Amino acid sequence: MSNNSYYSLIKKLESSSDDDLETAFSAESLGIGFPGKRLRDWLSENGAPLRKQICNSNLIKLYLENPNIRNRVLIVAGIADLISSMLTGVSALVVAELIVREGISNFCGIDSVS
Repeated sequence: MSNNSYYSLIKKLESSSDDDLETAFSAESLGIGFPGKRLRDWLSENGAPLRKQICNSNLIKLYLENPNIRNRVLIVAGIADLISSMLTGVSALVVAELIVREGISNFCGIDSVS
């Protein structure tokens, strides 16, 4: 997949509703994902190893410490890279979008940086 395709997909996910994220997560028709399981439930059940990997990442630390360099597409892609190195059978971009949508500071249990 080209960089433009990833950019387009991330931008599409960014503008999607929470219901659309749930649909992308379960994706029964494509034979992928976790049919019958809700995205937030999955993230709650699987968050600990993701949190350790994501919140200890130098990329995320840099993102949280420097509000001037915040770029949603780049951070979703960076989280997706971290997740994809850990998981199989789930759309890393969809999970990454939810983490960014819910707030990285919230996910990592860190007070928001002003």
